[in-house]
Amino acid sequence: MIYYKVNLEKVNIRTEHYNQYTLYINQIGEPDWPFGKTHCQYILKDQNKTLSSVKFDISDDGCNASINNFKIEWTDDYMILTVRGSEQFDHYYMEELK
Repeated sequence: MIYYKVNLEKVNIRTEHYNQYTLYINQIGEPDWPFGKTHCQYILKDQNKTLSSVKFDISDDGCNASINNFKIEWTDDYMILTVRGSEQFDHYYMEELK
């Protein structure tokens, strides 16, 4: 049980809707100890079909992920996710909406 919570448990941080698309941002497990990276994943769906699933890390002094780590922008053609952390440059992920 402890292994699952520390390494595998997915906790939803944010869910965002745009037209028929849904973006889920999850933290996976606990941040690496001490003051390590936080493991996350985003999943972009078009209704019930998964368009993209991407795992990434946040360097934010060992803190859990929060809504403050993410900025989401939608256009008619793209979803743009900006990931921020106090110990990293912003990372950008762009997904084409099909």
